[in-house]
Amino acid sequence: MAGAMHGDSSANPARLKAMTAKHLILRKVQIQFRSACDQIVLLNKRMEGVLFRYNAARDSANRSFRYKLRLRLAVVEGIRNMFYEYANIKAVQIVNLRRDLFGEIVEIVNDENAVGRYYGADDNSEEDDSFSESEAADDDEDLTEDDEGMSENSEDILDDDENLSEIDGSNLVNNNPDTEEMEIA
Repeated sequence: MAGAMHGDSSANPARLKAMTAKHLILRKVQIQFRSACDQIVLLNKRMEGVLFRYNAARDSANRSFRYKLRLRLAVVEGIRNMFYEYANIKAVQIVNLRRDLFGEIVEIVNDENAVGRYYGADDNSEEDDSFSESEAADDDEDLTEDDEGMSENSEDILDDDENLSEIDGSNLVNNNPDTEEMEIA
């Protein structure tokens, strides 16, 4: 019996070391996610500026300048989409680490209408949680979408280990029955 207790006591320092390492990884991933969100906001502002200049060039019938602006717009949009993918990868890592560390049962929902909210398991949400191809096409057409609130929300939320956060225009659904529906400021 003493040997079994000794085995348990030797496992505790290893478990403590593993949990500490996971906490450090979680902090690092949250910082990376936050910086990706900030870059997305900056790239959206850049796209707005280029789109404004493109519309002005189109109105003045300056074809050569329009080509350069369309090219720049395509490059900025491609970089922004790359950051979206990166932020989604980091969001999945955050969800997995929070589940391992805090026991949170979380699913990522790609519904832009529910951004900024998370729901308890008891909620009967009538919102459609699917992301249709027509919505994706609408997003591609709208080059000046506003993602400035994402950065502000992600900083407030990611600092608190007890909360769930919206991720890259997506939100998380908290299936923990102890959590009530809350608005994220």
